[in-house]
Amino acid sequence: MTTFRQNAFVIAIALSLAAMPGLGQAKGGSKSSSSSKSSSSSSAAKKADEEKSSGGGGVSIKTGGSSSSSSSSAQPSSGAAVAAGVAAGAVAGAAIAAPKKGATSPEEQKRQEEAAAAKNKEMQDKVVKEREEERRLADIAAAEEEKRRQAEEAAAKRAAAAKEAEENRRERERLCVIRPVMTDAEIKNCKEVWR
Repeated sequence: MTTFRQNAFVIAIALSLAAMPGLGQAKGGSKSSSSSKSSSSSSAAKKADEEKSSGGGGVSIKTGGSSSSSSSSAQPSSGAAVAAGVAAGAVAGAAIAAPKKGATSPEEQKRQEEAAAAKNKEMQDKVVKEREEERRLADIAAAEEEKRRQAEEAAAKRAAAAKEAEENRRERERLCVIRPVMTDAEIKNCKEVWR
């Protein structure tokens, strides 16, 4: 997580917890609404900022409630303490999980750059191979399509030739009508038709 996201997360949690009224306020224990809410939200934000800026190895959570205060006034301060605790935990967890930016040596940086360059070259080679494979498959598909088209054309030509031959045969049969009495010319014509 970036620092901006960490800060936004901490502030969002602090504001959401500070904006929720305590049990005492919900029952009508406190009459001042805007001034107590703004002061509790600003105190929660201040505590979160203090925890963030302390930056020490350990995490300390301070609660704002005292043992002598009444139950209605202790509820809102415990909510603020929870908000501050959550914020401090989030900041501490992010600080532990964040990598050290200035701790890498020049050799390590060079090694990382070489690894990144090798990975980038590998990705580019992979993309080139994928494109070549796509081109090869497209050529195969085009060749198969051409073969199919040629086969369809040949079948259509054969069908057209067969149809034409059948029409010619029918025309010849129509021209040659066998009768009981025929002339020599009609007999000669019928011999040519039926060959």
